[in-house]
Amino acid sequence: MALCTKFRSVVLLAAALVLTLASPAAARVVNRVVATVDGSPITLYQFEQYIGHNTAGMKLNQLSKEQQEEVLEGLITDTLITMQADKLGLHVSSRDVQAYMDQIMTANQLDEATLQAALQQQGLDVAGYRNQVRRELLKNQLVSRDIRDRVNITDEEVQRYYEKNGAQFAISAAVELHHILFVLPPAPTAADMQKLADKARRAHQRLVSGESFAKVAREMSEAPDADAGGKIGRIEKGQMMAEIENVAFVLPEGEISHPVRSPAGLHILKVENREIADAVPLEQVNEQIKERLYGEAIQERFDNWADADLRAGHSVETRL
Repeated sequence: MALCTKFRSVVLLAAALVLTLASPAAARVVNRVVATVDGSPITLYQFEQYIGHNTAGMKLNQLSKEQQEEVLEGLITDTLITMQADKLGLHVSSRDVQAYMDQIMTANQLDEATLQAALQQQGLDVAGYRNQVRRELLKNQLVSRDIRDRVNITDEEVQRYYEKNGAQFAISAAVELHHILFVLPPAPTAADMQKLADKARRAHQRLVSGESFAKVAREMSEAPDADAGGKIGRIEKGQMMAEIENVAFVLPEGEISHPVRSPAGLHILKVENREIADAVPLEQVNEQIKERLYGEAIQERFDNWADADLRAGHSVETRL
């Protein structure tokens, strides 16, 4: 996903942090101003913290100049969102954040230890995740107030999407599946889950960096089929655990899944081939398509609002 898309989602700016360093020169570097919003500074330290929390733990020097500029634009937008929220008297409480997190854990059958391990895999900690939740809830308030009622998805739009993307709603009779497995020990502790998540993260990073699936499987997988490059072979519906099938039968050919948890451990999946049994009738996926189009329309309107209306009347300067 392009960084400009990734950082379009609305994020609140954290409270300014004061860092005491032994060296005045170092302090000047850390507190160098990289942007101002209505005269208020955004420091290099704040910018680096923002990068770390929103790019799966990446650092400033790992981003190109263009990527740095895109991320900084996201931080500036977040600052303006905070100002707009204050102006409108919008607020997200700690109780709201916790209620949302409880829903996520319940829906995904996670306990706190497993959630922490999953977040660590994405370069986040619980505090960082709570901040992201708070930002998203605030965005939802802004969307509900100023944007949601202006969006309407017609039956004609749903029909066009279905005709153009019908393959997405086809039922797979079978898939040719490969996997990388990291085995879950009996009664795993939080430390066990952390170790497992770290292994899966390293494997996934190698795969998305371009290494062959077979090579990474042979070197890292703990499954019996590791020597075969992780090849499971052709599977039909009902032959594997539901946690695996729920991903395998919707994963596009050639794509790599994020780590998937099953009772056996953490899996990274790749589908080499899908056999299509039949298409799902439009009537069965009508609401699913409408929800998807509605979300995209909401995001587009929000992006336009953030790029234009939100900045009107504000003075923004960047100094990268």
